[in-house]
Amino acid sequence: MTITINGSGTVTGLAVGGLNDGVVQLADLGATTGKNGPILQVLQAVKTDISSTTSSTWADLPGLSVAITPASSSNKILFLYDLKLGSSGASMGIRLRRGSTDINQADAVSGYGQTTSQTYGGTDTGTGTYGMNSQTGMFLDSPGTTSATTYTVHWSNLSNSATFYCNRSSYYTGVYAHGGASSMTLLEVAA
Repeated sequence: MTITINGSGTVTGLAVGGLNDGVVQLADLGATTGKNGPILQVLQAVKTDISSTTSSTWADLPGLSVAITPASSSNKILFLYDLKLGSSGASMGIRLRRGSTDINQADAVSGYGQTTSQTYGGTDTGTGTYGMNSQTGMFLDSPGTTSATTYTVHWSNLSNSATFYCNRSSYYTGVYAHGGASSMTLLEVAA
């Protein structure tokens, strides 16, 4: 079959799977525009600096906030997160938020808090002072809007008895002084 590049910039004469290596079209993935849930946009925030808190008040984790404008109110947003957390005795809580609304958190139970995830200390044995805990997860959200919507990671020191860190361990001296990197990624998925 003859391959033709038209004056409008379109190409005709290519069969599905007939593209050179490194060139991919939706049809090559078995998807077409508006069907099979193609990814319409991908946005990311990467945090490489260090933050800390001793507060038990829920607040934005600095540097982990992304605004996205969905193309359709029926589209979904896939929220991925990868956090490096450290503490020498604090119970640490994470919540995912859309605007001012907490999403993907535990049901309310009398006497217990609500989080997306919770951890205590770092990942090493004993007190957890030398390690960072890796908290990762995902949630498919339905914002139901075409307005710009901001997603954030919220954090809180649930025990308020020690310092809670992002991107470092509690013991941050000498050979143990290694920093971490955290990120959050939003993918708009067509309905």
